[in-house]
Amino acid sequence: MTHDPIPRPAPHTRRSAETWAAARADYLAGGTAAEVCERHGLSVSTFRWRARTEGWRLADQPHGAVFEPFGEEELAFHDTSLPCNAADMARLAWSNASRAMRDGRLIEARGWTRLHNDLTLLADKDRSTVRMHRHWTQEPETAHRVPLTPPLRPMEED
Repeated sequence: MTHDPIPRPAPHTRRSAETWAAARADYLAGGTAAEVCERHGLSVSTFRWRARTEGWRLADQPHGAVFEPFGEEELAFHDTSLPCNAADMARLAWSNASRAMRDGRLIEARGWTRLHNDLTLLADKDRSTVRMHRHWTQEPETAHRVPLTPPLRPMEED
C-alpha cells in the first residue's frame, strides 16, 4: 500500500436541516462564523453563502430581533419602577449569561458575557460621573456651572 503525500479534501456531505438550524441559532447568539462552522462541521464559505441567501446574517436582522423577548418570569426579577441604567443592564446580562451556561448554550453565554463586560465599563463611568457631579456641586468655584439635574445615579450609590 502506498501513502498519498497529497491530502485529499473531505468528501462532500449534505448537512441536515437540524444542523443548519443549530448553526443559525449559534451564529445569531453571538458566535463567529468560524466558531460556528468548526462546532457544526460546516464550510465557512458555504455557511456565509447560506446566511446571505437565507437572510440570517446579523446585518439582515431587524433591530432587536436576534434574541427572543423576555418572558414574564425574566421580567419579574427586574424592578421596572426604577430607571434602567448600565449597572442594571450589566446585572441582567450576567443573569442571562448564567442561564445560557446552565442550559448548555455556550456561544450565547459568551455573547451575554461580552455585553456584561461592556456594560460594566459603562457603569464604572456612570459612577465616576456621579462622584464628579457631587464634588463639583460642593466646590464654590464650580457649583454655579454644574447643571441642576444630576446625572443618572447608579443603583449601587443608593
